[in-house]
Amino acid sequence: MAEDKINPITIGIIVVGGIGALIYFLTRKKEGTVRAAPVAPVPVSAPAPVPIAKPSPITAEGELKQIAMKELNLGEKELTIRGLRPEDLGLSGGAWSFSIGSANAWNNIISSSLGDNRYLMITGVTYTGSAITQLRIVAGGSVREIWNVQAIPAMETPRYVDLTPTIIKQNQSVSIDVYSTAAGTESLIFNGIVIEKKGLILA
Repeated sequence: MAEDKINPITIGIIVVGGIGALIYFLTRKKEGTVRAAPVAPVPVSAPAPVPIAKPSPITAEGELKQIAMKELNLGEKELTIRGLRPEDLGLSGGAWSFSIGSANAWNNIISSSLGDNRYLMITGVTYTGSAITQLRIVAGGSVREIWNVQAIPAMETPRYVDLTPTIIKQNQSVSIDVYSTAAGTESLIFNGIVIEKKGLILA
């Protein structure tokens, strides 16, 4: 430890007061030393957790769009989204009109194959009659859906039946059958969307 320097004032005190004054001076100097108190550490608060937004569930239309984009290797702007037409399911005449040949039996009303660069989704049917009670969709050789569309007595018409969305891909065969309690002509309007390569129908 470095030695304390004795300044002129200290020498004067020694001369005047002698040894006793020197001892007193040195003792008071040591006792007067003040040490700084330790500083307590400041607690640091942890940053508040940032909530992570959950992705929105994909819609049926979004699922169909992703399938078309992936399989056709096209961007979203290269696709067209439009409503389902009778012609998309192989019907002629531009109308949802069907001839029912057998009563109390299954009747095939649509048998077709989807063209290139086209994907569709059936989401429901609108029906005004009472003879058709069930609807069956076969796609790619497998039964995909069977729904009950039986009319409720005294219910006002037309009525809409919301169906589980059924996807039919390009070049896939599709067959739609109905169970009918009477023969005749029925109008069963299919609702849905079509996603296809831009330019096939719409620019």
